[in-house]
Amino acid sequence: MFVASSCLVPSVDSPTRESVAPASGPLHALPEEGLLPEGSLIEISGPDARLQAARILAENRQLPAAWIEQNLEALPDEVLRTRMDFKKILFINGRRDSSWAISSVLTSQLFPIVVFYAPYEDEKFLRRLRRQARESGASVLLLRPEPCFSWTIRVQLRAQNGKLDVLRWRKQ
Repeated sequence: MFVASSCLVPSVDSPTRESVAPASGPLHALPEEGLLPEGSLIEISGPDARLQAARILAENRQLPAAWIEQNLEALPDEVLRTRMDFKKILFINGRRDSSWAISSVLTSQLFPIVVFYAPYEDEKFLRRLRRQARESGASVLLLRPEPCFSWTIRVQLRAQNGKLDVLRWRKQ
């Protein structure tokens, strides 16, 4: 299993040593606490959801990730310009089996960050997904056009105009 607590800490010789964040989790552009909660479901909704997910992967480029979509198509240019490490991202075109694909990826425990862009309205599916995320320690980024208010989703963010706004952030 990959250790996310030291993924972005620069070396001791780095000139920006004062700006090093504590090694309590991966760094990224999330508001509020600024840390990607491990073993949780994080929903990013809005027109820029894919772009914000790509930015999170770019800022955690040392970690392998899985990107699952129901109908995987060419990513927009602004997503490709985020400087993600495409060698460490497994893109999966789930089609009808996207729920099976995310379950398999989480069960494998090989990916500390999983992006899921497919319908997920079923509360039973979200509960199972939350349990699998906790067991694997993975942060699951759920992408969708509009928010889905569910008690199983720990963090809900709205991606709009190039930034993330917090809709809900529950403590665990």
